[in-house]
Amino acid sequence: MSQKGYLETVLDVFLKNLAIAIPNVIVVGLTSIIVFAAYILGYLSMIGASFMVSSIKEFPLSQPNIEKFFSRISLMNITFILMMLGLIAIVALIMVVIYAIAHGMMADMSLDAVIRGYTNLSKSFGVAKDNLIKLILVNLAEFFIIGLSLLPTLILLFVHPPLAIISILLPVLVGLAVGFLFMASPIFVVMGYGVIDSLKESADAMMKTFSLRIEVIIGIIVAFVISWIVSILGVLTIPFIYVLLAYYIVHDLKKLPPPPQEGLLI
Repeated sequence: MSQKGYLETVLDVFLKNLAIAIPNVIVVGLTSIIVFAAYILGYLSMIGASFMVSSIKEFPLSQPNIEKFFSRISLMNITFILMMLGLIAIVALIMVVIYAIAHGMMADMSLDAVIRGYTNLSKSFGVAKDNLIKLILVNLAEFFIIGLSLLPTLILLFVHPPLAIISILLPVLVGLAVGFLFMASPIFVVMGYGVIDSLKESADAMMKTFSLRIEVIIGIIVAFVISWIVSILGVLTIPFIYVLLAYYIVHDLKKLPPPPQEGLLI
C-alpha cells in the first residue's frame, strides 16, 4: 500500500473505476420507475373506484338491481386483485434477478479494480450471469433469516399487542446484523465459493474487521452517513463499499480468485 491512508487509497481506486456504479444506477433507476408507475396505477384505481360508486345512481333502488350491481363489483374487484397480484409477482421476480446481477457485477468489477486496476462491464455481466442462481440464493438466505426474526412480533401481535410494538426492534437489529455480516457474500460468490461457504466467509471476514482492519467499518459508516446527508450520492454508496470490501479481502485477508472447490452451488 502507498503512503496514502487506507480509506484514501480505496477511494482512489473507486474514483478511477467509477463504472462500478453503473449497475447500481440502473437498479435505482428501475426501482424509481416502478414506484412511480405504482403511484400512477393506485391513483387511476381510486378514480375508477369513484366512478363505480357514482354509477350506483344509475340503478333503481330495487333489491335485484342492488344485488346485480354488487355482484358485478365483486367480480371486478376479484379480477383486479388477481391481476395486480400476478403483476406484482412478475415485477418482484424481475427485480430479484436484476438486483442479483447488479450486485454480482459490482462485486466482480470491484475485484477487477483492486487486482487489475481496470473493469469490464461485459465481462462482469457474464460472471454475474453465470453465478445468478448462487447470488439469488444468498439473497434469499438473508431474507429468510430476517423473516424468522419477525415471528415473535407476529405471535405477540395476537397474544400481547403492546409487546409486539417493542419486539419490532428485534427484526430491525437482526436485519442490521445480517446486512453487516453477509455484506461481502456476493464477492465470495463471484470468486467461486458456494452459497453456504460465501455466507460463512463473509461473516468471518466482517467479524475480523474489528481486530484486523477497523478502517473498513469506519468507511462503511461514513459512506452511509454521507449518502444520508447528500442523497444524490446514495447511488455511489454500495459500489464504494464493494471496492472497500474487495480491497480488504485481497490485501488484508490475502484471498484471491479462484478459491479451492470452485463452482460449488451449495
